[in-house]
Amino acid sequence: IFVKNLALIEEMRITLHEGMNVVTGETGAGKSLFVHSILLLQGLRASSDLISFAAKEAIVEGVFDVTPLLKRKMDHLGLSGDEVMIRRHLTKDGRNRVFVNGVSITLNELRDLTQDLLEVTGQHESQKLLNAAAQQELFDTYCFQDKKKLLLEKYEGFYQKFKELKSLIEKEEEKLKSKEREESIIRFQLDEIESAKIKNESEEDDLLQMKAAVKNREALQKLCDFVFQTVEGHSDSILSALNSLQMRVEKSGAIDPELLSANKLVHEAQIPLNELTAFFKKYESRIPSANITIDQMESRLFELQNMRRKYGPEIKDVIARKESLTLELNNWQNSDERLLAMKKEYTDLESELLPLAAEMSAHRIKTAVELKKKIEKELKDLAMPHGEFVMNVSKPAKPTVNDLNMTGYDKIIFEMSANRGEPPKELSKIASGGELSRLMLAIKKVFFLEEDLFCVFDEIDTGIGGEVAHVVGIKLKEISQKSQVLVVTHLPQIAARSDHHFKIEKNVIEGKTKTSVVHLENDTDREAEIARMVGGNLAPQKSRALAKEMLQLG
Repeated sequence: IFVKNLALIEEMRITLHEGMNVVTGETGAGKSLFVHSILLLQGLRASSDLISFAAKEAIVEGVFDVTPLLKRKMDHLGLSGDEVMIRRHLTKDGRNRVFVNGVSITLNELRDLTQDLLEVTGQHESQKLLNAAAQQELFDTYCFQDKKKLLLEKYEGFYQKFKELKSLIEKEEEKLKSKEREESIIRFQLDEIESAKIKNESEEDDLLQMKAAVKNREALQKLCDFVFQTVEGHSDSILSALNSLQMRVEKSGAIDPELLSANKLVHEAQIPLNELTAFFKKYESRIPSANITIDQMESRLFELQNMRRKYGPEIKDVIARKESLTLELNNWQNSDERLLAMKKEYTDLESELLPLAAEMSAHRIKTAVELKKKIEKELKDLAMPHGEFVMNVSKPAKPTVNDLNMTGYDKIIFEMSANRGEPPKELSKIASGGELSRLMLAIKKVFFLEEDLFCVFDEIDTGIGGEVAHVVGIKLKEISQKSQVLVVTHLPQIAARSDHHFKIEKNVIEGKTKTSVVHLENDTDREAEIARMVGGNLAPQKSRALAKEMLQLG
């Protein structure tokens, strides 16, 4: 693990080894900061306040061996390598970055990647055992593993769909309550638009042009008449003159053939005149007849303007509104059938969910019995010989879909009795801090500690001491035989059992307070640190002797 410019840590590099690694140090030396750096590698959201005052950025790196499960997750992210190097860049402007083997990934991807890589048990985590929701989550994590995980995932998929369908049905039923009134409004609006009989999007513009044409209808007609008379209307028209010219040229061509080329020019002169006549004939057909009045057009324009005001702002919007109202009316007419189809699907999901929830409940009850024996054995090893632990799986007498939630219909309550003759009670009512710490350690050992897992215990020994501390140290040592373990502790009984001992120190160097780590590699240094931890009113010689004895026992 490498840390740079994180609060008081200017630069720290620590190589953890197999077995049980222990970190100790004075209160305030920076043990919690060191654990925080590990949490950053696990995907904890970072604050720019963590960056050292004089630095622009902080860096936290961790290098881990690749486990089979981690390899599958790396393949999914397109990562490769025999090791996985996680690197967090924290900047004061908040632009934090995450890299794995040099590839940039998201914080959520990092959390998923490290989920089965390391397990951090914090000094306050045992308090979570007092929360019912945390108890259920903890229990189900163990309960639904391997093939049984598929059962939970299948139920969750069905329940999510069931929940969404229920919401849709409620909305549809709410709509149907106002169906008659809404449908009446839709029909009224649709009838009003349809009765307007809008021809097309340009009808209003066409009418405005026609209105101008009606006002000048006589002048426009006279123009057309003039064109017809001038171009082709009588013997003195232009086209008549050209026809006569063409005939004369053809006759003269018999005398002089060169004149025949002029005949082509005459023909070409007739073409635009014919096109001109055709244009005005078409234009004349569009001149409003005497049967159409200004009042009629103004009445139609008012009707179209009224449609625009209600359903516009443009005529094209009125036409689009008509189409949407038609579709909405069809939807209303199909809503009954749609609701029936949804209710059928809802009933089908009910018939799937309840048996799945029952199967999950039976599996929980069976698992709770098995776990009771395992955890009570661990509690006995942790100096609670009469400790009784119960995972109470309660369910409704006759479960219905109304009892279902994302985890089924069971409620999980952890109960414990630390003393003989006392019935188990909810943890919040009976457990002391020391009992909770031991219970958490027992649960962690039974629930999560698989091979290839990096396990961090941050002052899980809170609230215990004496002989119990020795027992907790033994238990942590047992865990380290199959998983790499890092323990942050203030108890010498636990530190003495470590395979590798690291000390966090805080020193003032050149006017600056800095946190550093020292690997205590020889017995003399370890004795000195454990003697400091023993402390109390003992004379230095006695503390040293006791520390030496603890190391020999460890």
